[in-house]
Amino acid sequence: SSSDAAVFTFDSGPGPFSYVKSIGFSVVDIQEKVPISRRACAGAFWFKSYALLLSACHTHLGGPPDVDREYYLAPAIARLIQGECEVQEFPLTDKDVFVRMGVPEDLPEAERRLT
Repeated sequence: SSSDAAVFTFDSGPGPFSYVKSIGFSVVDIQEKVPISRRACAGAFWFKSYALLLSACHTHLGGPPDVDREYYLAPAIARLIQGECEVQEFPLTDKDVFVRMGVPEDLPEAERRLT
């Protein structure tokens, strides 16, 4: 693939997620906790190389935290998009299993669904 990164997404209403806006499967915008579309990030990402991920994170971590004094990966990916990198959306379907594990309180439900 010619993509530099990929974001796995699912259809969602408003919620505590990051959201992507795509043209076809090409991500043109990604926002943390701002529902710019119904396509929410599943929290799984792919990067063409470790160096690309490290560079995006290093640049992002030089600034202030995103939301609630925490750093998220969506703004780092937004920097890649602004820097002319190709980021693909990889939509998950109803047949795919989505298990939320964003906070420690999600773990009991994740363990129940995965065993």
